[in-house]
Parts: sequence; structure tokens; C-alpha cells
Amino acid sequence: MGGLIVVAVVAVAGAGALWLYLTGARPGAAPAAPVASAEPDERADVAEATAIVLLEGNVWSACAFDGHEEDWARFTAAPVRGFAGVPSGRHRVTTTCPSGRGNARLDFVLYPGDVFARRLDVEAARWDYCEDDDDAKAPAPAAAESLIVHRTVLGIARAMRGDAVVVPETAVRRTCAALADVLARSAAAGDAEADTQADEDRLAEAAALGEALVGVPLTRGQLGALTDRVLAAADVQEAARAWGRARRVARLGLAVLPGDPRLAGLIARLNGAVRNTPPRNI
Repeated sequence: MGGLIVVAVVAVAGAGALWLYLTGARPGAAPAAPVASAEPDERADVAEATAIVLLEGNVWSACAFDGHEEDWARFTAAPVRGFAGVPSGRHRVTTTCPSGRGNARLDFVLYPGDVFARRLDVEAARWDYCEDDDDAKAPAPAAAESLIVHRTVLGIARAMRGDAVVVPETAVRRTCAALADVLARSAAAGDAEADTQADEDRLAEAAALGEALVGVPLTRGQLGALTDRVLAAADVQEAARAWGRARRVARLGLAVLPGDPRLAGLIARLNGAVRNTPPRNI
């Protein structure tokens, strides 16, 4: 009986250690506070916690993560629920739904230490929030056996495919410069090109910039370098009470980093500002 208790204690301790390894968390450490940065973080020695991605109800046999398809079930001891050890940055999940509705695509941005959870509605080919699933919000350490170790599995897969190596610092620097140019052209156009083809072309240009970042591991500082530019451009328009132009700035930013919480917060604030602005006297 005593031997069984020892084995159980060792098993629990081992699961806890694996959990800490997968998430990059440190026992008793306080969550890191967001840090805004005007320039990409080039410090190679900066170690940040990775994230967890839970995809409840997913059809794993028909799923691609950051463009990579795999027999995901062979990488876990229990039925697959998601990924651990996912680097911060922009990511994409695409699942072909058997309902015949086509692909359910999910674009999102992760920050260090995030637990990102969504549930697939197969019939609607849509990803929904896991609002009522407490385990999805804060999965227990025991869930580690159902999570794919992202940095190991996808790292090996990319090496075997011979994928070109993307240097995050270079990618962010180029994206920052190109995004600044798009934002400047949008500001120069003012309201004259609102909801026109030129406006849509700039949005498509921003979306193309974001495509180049899918699957590229980025630090909090590098993400901040991108969002700071968008927030600064929106501040200029907000100061002029040009809410429509500020919203277009936010849309450009979200085209690059879909779902980024800082940019989503900007959109929410701008929508509130519009509702609370009294009509002008004519």
C-alpha cells in the first residue's frame, strides 16, 4: 500500500513538472505586466512564458495549425485538446468541417502566458468562445497529456519540410515600416476615400503584411512595436474627433494582428465614443 502511495505522489509531481515545462511558467511567479515598446525587441536572451491553445470540439483529423497538417492524435497520450508551448505571435487554425459547410478558420494573436480557448461549431463551421467551460479557461496540470507540444512537433516538421527560416526581428522591422506607410497613406486620404476601393486596397495590403507573420514567434515587445504604431495613429485621429478615420486605423491594425486585445479594445473604445458624441449643430 505504501508503495502505491509513493508511485501516486511521483506521478502527480511528474505531471506538475511537465506542466511547468510546457507553459514556461515559474512556481509562485506573478504574471508579467504588459510592456509597451516603440521598437522591436532584439534581445535574444529574453525568455518569456509560452501559451496554451485549447480547441474544444475540433476535428483534429482535418485540422491545420499555422499551415501545417499532421496526424495530431499520435502526439498525445489522451484525446487531443490543443497545444502547449505555443510561442506568442500571430497564429491560424483551419479545420475542414464534415458538415460540408467548408473551412472554419480562426486567426488570433497570443501573448506570453495566455490560455486561448475556442470551441468549434461543426455545423456552422465557426469557432465560438468557451465562455461556460471553466476547464478551458484554466486547464488542470493533468490536461498536459492531451496537449501537443507545439515547439517540438512543429519545429521538427518545419525542419523536415525545409521551410525557410524567418528571423522574427527582421520580419517585425519590415512589417513596422510597411504598416507605418499604410497608416500614413490612410491618414493623408482623410475622409475622401472612406469606404472606397482605395480604402479596401489599403486594408488588403495590411492583411498581406499580417500573413507574413503567421507562425512567426514574437516577443511581447515585438508585438507592442506593431500595436503601438496603430494606437499612436489612432490617437491623432481621436484628438481631432475624427472617429471614422480612427476606426479605419484600427481596422488596418486588426488586419495585421486579428483579435489582438489592445486593438480590439481600441475598436470598443471608438464605438463607445461615437455613440456618446452629440450631433453637430448645422
